[in-house]
Amino acid sequence: MRNVHGLLRKNRRILADLYMEGKYRIHKDALFALGYNFSFFTHLIETSDGTRYHYCFEYGYRETGDDFIELKENSQYIEYQ
Repeated sequence: MRNVHGLLRKNRRILADLYMEGKYRIHKDALFALGYNFSFFTHLIETSDGTRYHYCFEYGYRETGDDFIELKENSQYIEYQ
């Protein structure tokens, strides 16, 4: 259990750092090179138009068709906590 939580925290830190730097779009390979593990996320949100966002705590991403990742912050998650 401790290892899973550690991986989730690492993924969150990577997404948060990129988001805070203003990088809202990044290539999937670059995210992988930073150590992001795509197998671990806290929740999945699917919008009414079918777009799927994978979240790691309050930071999430969606895959675009061109191997890029679009980052997003869910401020409702922060308010709920």
